[in-house]
Amino acid sequence: MQLKLCLLNGVLPLALIACDNPESATSPGDPDRAQPMESTRALRPPPSVPVAKPGGSVPGGASAAPPDGKEREAEAEFTSVPKMKLTGDAELSETADGVRIQIEVEDAPKGKKAVHIHEKDDCSDIAGKSMGAHFDPDGKKHGLPSAAEHHLGDLGNLTVDDEGDGTLTIVVAKANLKAGDARSFLGKAIVIHEGEDHGDGESGNAGSPIACAPIKAD
Repeated sequence: MQLKLCLLNGVLPLALIACDNPESATSPGDPDRAQPMESTRALRPPPSVPVAKPGGSVPGGASAAPPDGKEREAEAEFTSVPKMKLTGDAELSETADGVRIQIEVEDAPKGKKAVHIHEKDDCSDIAGKSMGAHFDPDGKKHGLPSAAEHHLGDLGNLTVDDEGDGTLTIVVAKANLKAGDARSFLGKAIVIHEGEDHGDGESGNAGSPIACAPIKAD
């Protein structure tokens, strides 16, 4: 019994010393002390999300789909008048903003050339205007695309460089590629004229047609 009391008397002071010196354990500034880990979740940047741009375009050049969600495309290949070497084609696609048209030509006469969509896809006699008049379902006056009033088929001008190459990209609002629709470009023709469309008169004083491309569903 005396031996147990002696041992307790010896251990108790040591325990009291340890309680009186709590800093004997690793202190906050001790490099050997384990520090709390910071969450990397807050430091990690959020994933990038494509943001729609004005006009229905999204990054990468993709265009928003038409309201009914159906993708419609068409194409047209140019035929020129005799003694004219002009060649080229056009790609059309329906978007939420209208019909997007991309035209590319080669070996064309230099300068600005009027481009219109005509009411028929008959390119058998370009000089004789077998493709009919400008496509105008609304009964408007002729004008440039930027004018308050113009035909639905008025596409403005295509500029041809010294090498004979020319391109034109335009979105025609309120047009579509629906078969049988009154505002559809299907069954019509893209026509290039010899001169510039000045936006006045019945056809912009653009001169005679030199190339024609019937528009067909792709």
